[in-house]
Amino acid sequence: MVLHSPRQRSHRRLTALCFAAASLVGVATQAPAQDSLSQASIEAQQTQAALQRRIDSADDATREALEQLRRATRQADRLERYNAELAPVVADQAKRIEAQRRALAQISTTREALPGEMREMVEQLRG
Repeated sequence: MVLHSPRQRSHRRLTALCFAAASLVGVATQAPAQDSLSQASIEAQQTQAALQRRIDSADDATREALEQLRRATRQADRLERYNAELAPVVADQAKRIEAQRRALAQISTTREALPGEMREMVEQLRG
């Protein structure tokens, strides 16, 4: 069993309607009373064709929007995985930064105590 897309089916219907319209046009020329029927049929077919174009356009737009959504979802998934990979690295860097801040805070204490410690060491060496 062959499945056809909605667009293929609608094009087949449109072709059948055009064929029917052409047949009606031929019959309409035989009887003046059928002229108005033929004109109405042609107008109906034109309306149907215009509606089908609108449907096809909406279908195309929907498909494009769906594809954009899928791409955005895939990108969001990739970014979430990347963030999960970076979280431990960022935590480690934060620990290092804090350790360096503590060390810098102690530098001033060390500088103040250093001359006294140096004198004591020198005296111990002399004494």
